[in-house]
Amino acid sequence: MQADAAAVQAQVDQMVDDQRRVREDLKKQVDGLTEKLGAMEKSLNDAISRLQNTSAGSGLIIERLKGEIATLKGEIETFKHKSAQDKASPIPLKPDEAKGPALADNPADLYRYGYQAKVNSDCKEAIRAFSKLARDFPEYERTDNGLALAADCQFAQKEYYASLRTLKVITEKYPKGDKVDDAYILMHDNFLALGQCEPALSFLETFIDQFPSSNRMAEARKKLKSTRKKCG
Repeated sequence: MQADAAAVQAQVDQMVDDQRRVREDLKKQVDGLTEKLGAMEKSLNDAISRLQNTSAGSGLIIERLKGEIATLKGEIETFKHKSAQDKASPIPLKPDEAKGPALADNPADLYRYGYQAKVNSDCKEAIRAFSKLARDFPEYERTDNGLALAADCQFAQKEYYASLRTLKVITEKYPKGDKVDDAYILMHDNFLALGQCEPALSFLETFIDQFPSSNRMAEARKKLKSTRKKCG
């Protein structure tokens, strides 16, 4: 248990820096490809302008350049959407949580079932449903919302490391979703509950820095003040 907790903590502690490095690397690659694309498009335009005065060989050059440009554009889009193409991991379940009534085989029904279970304070069923949702339907529009509800359930059950693992899926697999800001705040809450002041403050400060327009900003600033006082 201690070894698992330490491993999860180490992974989550580095998550913000890892994400920044990945974004920086992807940006450099996209910028490089975009520059190369601009140069090739210029060459294509030059070749087209000379077409009427040159041999049929220019046509072959133009077609080659068009093909290379199309390839480059595809590579640029691939880099831009790299994160969105990743598949989300399921929520780790305890053996007793794997048992229960048959769950729906479509994402909308799974989400509704898990949401209603959460409303009814049946976190066991909510986590079970949202785990299947994340595993079987990672691209569903509400999967990240389901993961956020599951993480909240895990926090309420004082399963702080399990909650952190679930939140890590949200921030890594759904970085453009509408639950990333909530995830950072709940990460703070989890670490604070574990008595881990440094990462708790780090995630809250990151939230304040990266989500200035969030409707939870006032709450985050209040938490930051309280945590600094508690951990000072």
